[in-house]
Amino acid sequence: MGGEWRDETLVNAGLKNGSDSATHKALFVQDELALSQSLMLTAGLRADHHQLFGSELSPRAYLVWEASPALVVKGGFGHAFKAPTLKQISPNYVGAEGPHTFMGNANVQPESSNSFEVGADWQVAPGWTLRATAFNTEVKDLITYRLLSTVGTRRTYLYDNVDAARIRGLEAGMAWDISRSWSWSNDLTLLNTRDKTTGKKLADRPSSSLTSRLEWKDASGWSARLGGEFVGSQTATDGKPLPSYALWSASVGKQMALDGQRKLVLRAGLENIGNVNLAEKSASFGYAERARRLFVSARMDF
Repeated sequence: MGGEWRDETLVNAGLKNGSDSATHKALFVQDELALSQSLMLTAGLRADHHQLFGSELSPRAYLVWEASPALVVKGGFGHAFKAPTLKQISPNYVGAEGPHTFMGNANVQPESSNSFEVGADWQVAPGWTLRATAFNTEVKDLITYRLLSTVGTRRTYLYDNVDAARIRGLEAGMAWDISRSWSWSNDLTLLNTRDKTTGKKLADRPSSSLTSRLEWKDASGWSARLGGEFVGSQTATDGKPLPSYALWSASVGKQMALDGQRKLVLRAGLENIGNVNLAEKSASFGYAERARRLFVSARMDF
């Protein structure tokens, strides 16, 4: 069990008295119950109270069945509540973010949803795992934004709601330990989205996405990774179709034991190796992938 108390403050020149604020409180409780040796139930309840939007109860229930040592089947239901931020509901808010201008809208309502999912994890063989989850989410008052105007490269958006939306899809994955040194993992997401009022696809949600990573490790702590990310076609906020694209990355790392309790991991590599520029693919892309870049990172575990 636990709780949350969040005070949100927004400072913007367009607001009355130059600022706005809201308080959000929540209490939640969750328990895991063994219905049998192989069947577990996780049940929970969250109570939200927002200063501007009142109270909402969000229950959830999830079953996990260990059908065999190699197969786990799971599924459940959950209700969710999300209040809009002050940027989204302050009527005089105007914010410039990069080439975009976002405007607040006092008519934006909180978002709520009901989700069902069912999935399975299967240990096909030693070192080889498959997993998949199918889900369906019905959303009321989906918080989004709509395009008002385009002047040159600057676009102006107004925060708004989609009265009713449906998001359904499939998440599937595979992990394969090819040998003691080599491993390969893949994660695929397929999405089917609809604005239930207009029948159109929801904007900025790719119909498919795939990530893949090949990794090599040796006993001395050295490792190397090659990663790929494929983003499928989608619809822009202006209603135009956006093409698919792929991003590649590579890195090398070294793990070092500092003492019995601490270890240090150093890694360096390249992101967006192909230097993909989405603006060259379509002027309707509302965001940009960062250009080819070198990164160096250090992480200490203790």
